Amino acid sequence: MALDTGQTRRRTLQLAALALAAGGTGIAAAQDGGDDEDDSEDDAGDEAEQTVILGARSSYWYGLEPPEIEGEENPTLDLGSDGEIEIVWINLDGALHNLALEDADGEQLEVSEETETPGEAVSMTVDADDSAAEYYCEHHPDSMRGDVGERNDEADESGDDGGSDNGHDRDRDHEHEHDGNRSDDDC
Repeated sequence: MALDTGQTRRRTLQLAALALAAGGTGIAAAQDGGDDEDDSEDDAGDEAEQTVILGARSSYWYGLEPPEIEGEENPTLDLGSDGEIEIVWINLDGALHNLALEDADGEQLEVSEETETPGEAVSMTVDADDSAAEYYCEHHPDSMRGDVGERNDEADESGDDGGSDNGHDRDRDHEHEHDGNRSDDDC
């Protein structure tokens, strides 16, 4: 499992800085800003075919990118069936986190490095295939868990956000802020 370099790494570091400064809000809007640096052709060959960006909070994973998951808690990740996928997650609350992928039988397929540094981004590149069924944080497996699979766009039209609520009462506390100040007790 190799980490990407070049433009993707610069973008990841920019996102991490924004996450720390903004507390996890407005990151998706900020990532559309231009990169004035001249990137070499070598960088383009190293990039994954798709990038997924999540914010890590003890209470949930927060979808940042692609736009289909932006703003969702524990969003369903569509990792496709071939190619390479880069999964980047940013620590938003300073708690110890990592990201693990498992298959339908509960067998762990991949696991990222862990960090407890607020604003730090961790990147992992995985080969997309149909075997991954769920992703979760090993340190907060009950609250930070989501499905991996094809997103159901019809659910979005019916008012379902396509995310995995994992027992959370979304109506009870859906208006909370995503600013890094919420604790596990708020969940």
